Amino acid sequence: MNVHSSFYKFVQIDDPAQCAASLRAQAKAINGSIIVAGEGINGAVAGASTDVAAFEAALICDSRFTDVLFKHSAWERPPFGRMKVSVRARIVAINLPVVSAAPRTALSPEDWAQWIARNDVVVLDNRNHFEWALGRFEGALNPSVSHFKDFPTFVAAHADTWRREGKTV
Repeated sequence: MNVHSSFYKFVQIDDPAQCAASLRAQAKAINGSIIVAGEGINGAVAGASTDVAAFEAALICDSRFTDVLFKHSAWERPPFGRMKVSVRARIVAINLPVVSAAPRTALSPEDWAQWIARNDVVVLDNRNHFEWALGRFEGALNPSVSHFKDFPTFVAAHADTWRREGKTV
């Protein structure tokens, strides 16, 4: 059986070039595309199910990626012709300058529920139209952008209003 696997993880990667080299070595039996940046990894790979499973097992042995979730689907025609692992400034291109990331705080599900219920918090749920129709966070704004690269324009158009209103985004 042939499997397609998609995954991403926002995590600090101090040496993206070294991480990319390691991923290339782990992915010799599969094809796909993986982007590595200082902010994490984003990838889609495909191959025989046993080869994809072996790649995933090797990936989660790295302490930075132990909790990566993989989305699987079957395929009949190979979706990739080769394996490409790239080092880039960002794992998702949104056409903004790269700045050092602010410290991130993980929220428990309970804390998240409290945050999104507040009147002074704006939740932006940037799912595509299909995903938005299937489900979204209650009270979230849908930026309704066709491409993720258009998201910064939406934020810029509303940022001053949110600041004036004392909102946390």
